[in-house]
Amino acid sequence: MTTPVQQLYQLVLCEQFDELDQIFHSFNPMQILGIESAEIRHSNVLAWILSPSENHGLGDSIIRGILAQCLAINDSIPEGYELETTYFADFSDSYVVREWHHIDLLITSARNKKAIIIENKIFASESPNQLKRYLDEAMEIFKDYCILPIFLTLDGREAENDDRYLRISHADVVAIINRELERKKSSLRPEVTEFIKQYTQSISRFLGMDKKTEALCQQIIREHKGAVSMLVKVATAGKTALEKASISLSSSHPELGITYCDSKCIWLKHKDWDKLKGYTINWNSGYPLAIWFSEYYDKLKIVLEVGPFQPSELRVRFIEHLESCGFHIRRQAKRAESQYTRVFTNTAVIKDWQDEDELAEKLNALFSGKATSQLKMLIDASNTFPWPMHK
Repeated sequence: MTTPVQQLYQLVLCEQFDELDQIFHSFNPMQILGIESAEIRHSNVLAWILSPSENHGLGDSIIRGILAQCLAINDSIPEGYELETTYFADFSDSYVVREWHHIDLLITSARNKKAIIIENKIFASESPNQLKRYLDEAMEIFKDYCILPIFLTLDGREAENDDRYLRISHADVVAIINRELERKKSSLRPEVTEFIKQYTQSISRFLGMDKKTEALCQQIIREHKGAVSMLVKVATAGKTALEKASISLSSSHPELGITYCDSKCIWLKHKDWDKLKGYTINWNSGYPLAIWFSEYYDKLKIVLEVGPFQPSELRVRFIEHLESCGFHIRRQAKRAESQYTRVFTNTAVIKDWQDEDELAEKLNALFSGKATSQLKMLIDASNTFPWPMHK
């Protein structure tokens, strides 16, 4: 029987661990230049990628991809931006401007009479009235254009001060860019492809692991369980206050199960949703419904959300069922393309994010407030919905 020290030694010498180490120490000039978290420089690169007239060879595909994703995941869509016509429109005449009236990115297409404003946030929060001012100025100057405001963040959070903005995450943008790189790889110059990949990798460092890295981690866990368990035990000894508070919440409410938790967010499922596992793909550990808490600009936010379904037609029927059960559902949420519908949100101010007692108190307060009645309605609706048998 090997000792704990021998298990750790075998772990650090294994081929997969070495490969994982190389991934996290790979060469990336954006990291070396210290611009990974600089919103201005990220916006400069994104402006270049979005501009159809630039020499990257991607044309207007990234603009159309971002528009399509925004229209698919948001419920409230401005008039003139129907998904079926927007994605197949020609945006090759688009003109991209940086810092127009302090707006991070302004995209105009005279051919389509459309203007898109993008507020890009990496870590900074929005200032009071900032988003409203940007959109009001654009509407005043581009009076004959259909204007689409977009709020781009790492986690795809909603704009706090102006609900007219459509949310999208940097993970969505990275996926769109990588998809187009793959589709056009035979026609793109190698140096262009390499530069864009380094850009997406710099964003991905803040977002988590790619599939290759995740597969390596899973293999290491399978083959070196003892050493990994030892490392996890040491690491979790210093859990963040939010992670510890989440345990208090689940202990107080045994009907809840934690499906994911880190220092920034907590995802939970209700025991009545166990039968729903598998009706969604790659979202909330396989559950199409979720309760989640997250840090939201110095506030703690609770969300009850309906995620993507498999198949999408089933989701449309469920959303219509929610409406018949008393939920207010926006028209756009009933489209086959829609993927995320938040049925309840609320926030609480946090004074000290290191205070486990305060976080536990606010978690329970948010959950025990109006969220409880909304959750009961959601559970009743899911219990009365005619779920089909899994294939």
